[in-house]
Amino acid sequence: MCDAEFIEIRVPRTLVGMGATSGLGDLLKSLSPKRILIVTDRGVAGTGIVDTVQASLVSAHLEADVFDGCGVEAPVSGIEQLTQKVKSGRYDLLIGVGGGSVMDTTKAASILAANEKAMVQDLLEGKPFHKSVPKILIPTTAGTGSEWSTAAVITTDTSDDRTNPYISPLNLPEAAIIDPALTKDLSARATADTGMDALAHAIEGYTCCRANFLTDLYASTAIRLISKSIGPAYAKGCLRMADRYQMSIGASFAMLAGSVAGVGLAHFMNIALGKRAGITHGSAVSLMLPYVMEYNLISAPEKFAEVARLLGENTNGLSTRDAALKSISAVRVLLSDLNMPQRLSEVGITAADIPGLVDELMTYQSFPLGLMNPREVRSEDATEIYMKAL
Repeated sequence: MCDAEFIEIRVPRTLVGMGATSGLGDLLKSLSPKRILIVTDRGVAGTGIVDTVQASLVSAHLEADVFDGCGVEAPVSGIEQLTQKVKSGRYDLLIGVGGGSVMDTTKAASILAANEKAMVQDLLEGKPFHKSVPKILIPTTAGTGSEWSTAAVITTDTSDDRTNPYISPLNLPEAAIIDPALTKDLSARATADTGMDALAHAIEGYTCCRANFLTDLYASTAIRLISKSIGPAYAKGCLRMADRYQMSIGASFAMLAGSVAGVGLAHFMNIALGKRAGITHGSAVSLMLPYVMEYNLISAPEKFAEVARLLGENTNGLSTRDAALKSISAVRVLLSDLNMPQRLSEVGITAADIPGLVDELMTYQSFPLGLMNPREVRSEDATEIYMKAL
């Protein structure tokens, strides 16, 4: 691994635990907000989770309005609508309640609303800003870990439909609440999709080029927690709250590792794949993950052997390479157990689509790919990996 010259880790003030949302009111007292806006999407708004958040505010003698217009993958249109809402309503605190798309929308709008004349295009171009509207993030899935990330992922639905990360310390919230109780009624499909996204963050964060001893602590813990708990949570999560708890912690730990060290090729290959196949981010990343692990294995077989052990595989008596290979088979078994796609053909991709997928990967993702992935990737390498996955 090629350690960075120095490591910077920022973790927001975080309340963690079953029912931790009830502490929101007390948390807000230190921020003294005058006008509060809860940011969510229609799906979350329909579950009663927003009512739980509102109840915590009422108990602290606080009130909040609700914006439920967030879209999938944080589209520009939703960010612009929220920004206008924050400005016109003069809100001085945002509470993002939802999955990664909601939290990313909240992050982007908090920056745009605080900076006069700022536009989404400024974020897409990476322009730095120095202030944002204060925000609290409350995840409702155990997946993206966006509550602990300095990134906001934006989709340009108004132009070329590209996914763009905006990296800034301003994306970190003033506080986060990790309440596994909010994930109790998450569907089996959403549990699998978001959980495998988190596991991919952890595995790629652990094996990427920029991994270091601190991110390894978070990533290895996340791999162990998620791999142990995702099956029971998928099978009947409403009764397996200890597993929901571990999944929630694992997702945040995985994102911290991924945010500080980086991720890998599976996360970059999924961007064009998800759009072309019309599948979720978690499904696209996890589909590519075993094939990418196989390609990257030569870069650090000792670390992949450790991944196998963290996934619960018995590697006693095996050579380092054979132990490392068990990490790949373990991921494949897990995907099978979760009834997730493992072939591109299962999601409608054909050989004719692969040149376009490779072209988009190399055109738009070559810089971060070169920075993070532990093995160099050329167009012909990406083509071969996609073909193996077909």
